[in-house]
Amino acid sequence: MNTLFSDTFKEQAKKLTDPLHAINRAWVGNLERVTEYSLSTARNYAELGLRQLHAVSAVKDVESLSQFQAQQTQLLSELSQMLLKDAERLTDIGNQLRTDLSAVMGQAYQQATQPAAAAEAKTKATSKA
Repeated sequence: MNTLFSDTFKEQAKKLTDPLHAINRAWVGNLERVTEYSLSTARNYAELGLRQLHAVSAVKDVESLSQFQAQQTQLLSELSQMLLKDAERLTDIGNQLRTDLSAVMGQAYQQATQPAAAAEAKTKATSKA
């Protein structure tokens, strides 16, 4: 009897903790993706800023100033592309977390409803007999 109680308790605890572990894994995976994104983005914008500093420091006369100003249009285009790409990456990261959590919750719901469905089917079978 104690073994049956212990086994039942272990099974119920596993049903409770498995979804929690899966949620934790999804959050850690998301945190990893966000951290990687943040570091990559910081590096990209820092490189862009340093290039701008080098370009400004190269301005020595009117001709180099004219060249610098001409490069600013290209810089703005590059910056807008970077911002668009970063927004898409953040959206993808958020969608991946949503997908992961939806899968976990779907599995947890299925595990929670299986015993009830089995008990209902058994009750219907017993009542027909």
